[in-house]
Amino acid sequence: MWQEGQLRQIVTRAAVASGRKTFTNTYILRPRVKPETILGIKLVNHRYTGSVKGSEVEFEGQFEVNLWYSYESGSQTSVHKETLTYRDSIPVTNYKGDRLLSDETIDIVLTRDPLVVDSQVSDNGESIELTVELEVNVEVFGNAKLWVRVQDAKVLEEDKKAFEDFDYFVDEDYTDFEDELEEIDHKLPRIKR
Repeated sequence: MWQEGQLRQIVTRAAVASGRKTFTNTYILRPRVKPETILGIKLVNHRYTGSVKGSEVEFEGQFEVNLWYSYESGSQTSVHKETLTYRDSIPVTNYKGDRLLSDETIDIVLTRDPLVVDSQVSDNGESIELTVELEVNVEVFGNAKLWVRVQDAKVLEEDKKAFEDFDYFVDEDYTDFEDELEEIDHKLPRIKR
């Protein structure tokens, strides 16, 4: 039997590491006709995936670029469509505690969708250079070891009761605060339009 105050080890599923990275990639596009001026660029259908590889997340994806450009001294226009790919790794920092490196999954959040930050027609006029940037945040979930202090059930019941009493007073105070805000709101002058 466990004695009060002893530590007990448990294994649970938790966030175990995270990382963030801004990717900047440069692509060379070669439209069928020599471009003179870039009229517009749209990136669509972005798809991506990732997998955990030790202290990194391997991240790869693709998107389609629709490039509208002019040629023949600006008298003609065309749209060049192409699928562009990327692959890179995101270093992750372990959270405090023991990461067991088993059965890990990841949650990927794009904090900035792919965005063209620079584009230009090459000096010889045969290609267009695009610089695309995107930012990714990843969190790794897996099994982790935690230590918990054993408490007597009677003590826990007393703590639970104290917490319930505290929660009641917080709710009551919040209701009073809402009433005060509503009263102040009614006293404010209204602007007529």
